[in-house]
Amino acid sequence: MSYAMQAQTVIGVVEYIKSDDDELFLDAEKVWHKINEERLNEHTIVGWVLYKVMNKSTDDAYNYVALTLYDSFTKLDNGISEQVVRRAFPAAGTKERGEMLHRAEAAFQVVSSGVFHRRLSCNTGLDKQSEYYLIREIRVKPGKSHEYLKIKSEYFEPAYREAISEQKRSAWSLWEKWAGNMKDFQYVDVNGYLNLAQLEQAGISENFSKIQPDKALETKSTQLAALCKPSNTELWKVVSRVVD
Repeated sequence: MSYAMQAQTVIGVVEYIKSDDDELFLDAEKVWHKINEERLNEHTIVGWVLYKVMNKSTDDAYNYVALTLYDSFTKLDNGISEQVVRRAFPAAGTKERGEMLHRAEAAFQVVSSGVFHRRLSCNTGLDKQSEYYLIREIRVKPGKSHEYLKIKSEYFEPAYREAISEQKRSAWSLWEKWAGNMKDFQYVDVNGYLNLAQLEQAGISENFSKIQPDKALETKSTQLAALCKPSNTELWKVVSRVVD
């Protein structure tokens, strides 16, 4: 099996969200949480997560991120049906549900979005336990994607697996942008942590040497750096999660 097929099919739709009122937005989150629980129950999605982007405020372009997870590209256009909303709020009438959705939608603005395909992962299924995620957007040089994926798969993924087994982190995955603006970045490197203390001890040099004693981390890191460079780095904290 090739490295490109090691992870099960997972597609993520990322929405970058701006909210000027945290309290109002978190009230709206309760509505979306229940709706996405119903979407999960009907197998339209396999997960939904809302993150707070750390060190961002209402002055920034966005301060929250919503991630909706699918197991097939064919499900991306299914949307949210009236039946799902009705099942999420069975005690509410049509008018009340409409007003509820209107208030929830008015609490935020989606400033941009993107579709990503998970290419590599150290986790079986979806990560259900990490509370913090270090997000690195990666710009790969033209024509170097295959080589980049090969190095990440053959040399770095095993080190991340070892780090997870030693509880130095709780998850790692690599996502490829599927469509949209490809100039800024093409991949997203994602590390998950149970808490900030775990994040502070997240180096993999010992893990790399342990499982690949004949390979130098510095050498492979240099090879990787020749192929790509980080475009942006952010820390996301889980606010709400619905995962199968």
